[in-house]
Amino acid sequence: MSNQTISDHDTPDPWMIAANGRFYLTFTCGDRIEIWASDNMEDFRSAVKSDIYTCSAQPGKGNPSHRTTMLRSSIQDPLDPNGWAFLGPLKGLPDHWHIDATVFTMNNRLFCVYSGWPLWRS
Repeated sequence: MSNQTISDHDTPDPWMIAANGRFYLTFTCGDRIEIWASDNMEDFRSAVKSDIYTCSAQPGKGNPSHRTTMLRSSIQDPLDPNGWAFLGPLKGLPDHWHIDATVFTMNNRLFCVYSGWPLWRS
């Protein structure tokens, strides 16, 4: 592994996972989330690309209404847009501004960490 850039494009809010013999990179791209697949973890320049569109803030309410939402694919290939379904806001989180969620399993329990405003801030 090296510390070289893996793409010629800006990839803010990145997340990478290995599955199905490939590496999948997701990131924010303005009005959508893109998914790129590559056989090489260090090179996404010629990656296969797909988009996921989702809203993270309510129209007219702007930044204070940002919430973490869920998408789920019912098929193995995350690049196939036909498998994705919008499930809505992530349950169990406080009803306040939160973004950039990451989920992980520890001791057979699922956890979610995210960036958010203090609960007392509206």
